[in-house]
Amino acid sequence: MTSGKVAQGNAYPARPSIAIADKIAYDTSLPRPDILVLKVEQWDGEGWTVRQKKKRGEHLELWQPMSPEGVQMVNGYLKGREIVSMSGHVLTNEQTGKPWNEEFFTRNFAQARKRVGIKGRTFHDLRRTAPTEIGNRGATNAEIVKFSGHNINSPVLKTYVQPDREAAKRGAEKRSNKGKTSDD
Repeated sequence: MTSGKVAQGNAYPARPSIAIADKIAYDTSLPRPDILVLKVEQWDGEGWTVRQKKKRGEHLELWQPMSPEGVQMVNGYLKGREIVSMSGHVLTNEQTGKPWNEEFFTRNFAQARKRVGIKGRTFHDLRRTAPTEIGNRGATNAEIVKFSGHNINSPVLKTYVQPDREAAKRGAEKRSNKGKTSDD
């Protein structure tokens, strides 16, 4: 995001933290609350280690890899920041230097989305994209839930993964190759 003037003439400050949050959501499928509380020590240079609290009080630790472009963005963002917030949060409001709260982040995300002409999309749509794309590329439900942190019996798998003709072909190919090795 770049700064500039909106139609009303008010200056809109640059929000690189929103762009980074977008990329993290797209690459990892992490929900917004988990992204907003990411801390520098959770980043290993290639991905994030996240501990998610589940409904029954259980915790699930996930390692969420980033794409090469995402790695470059996050590393550049962290390197370019002279001062990490006192709380250690990665994403902070550029104006206040404090971690984003969900309401203020959502409002700023909506403003940024409007400025670039994106209509009818939410931040949560970014979370849905990763499991949908990996599912449509042939990942199993087990692989998708390990990646996204959802429960294997979660109904969201039906929402995220919409089997198409190519998925059916891959399934049939896997079935016909059952028991065969690459040496056959």
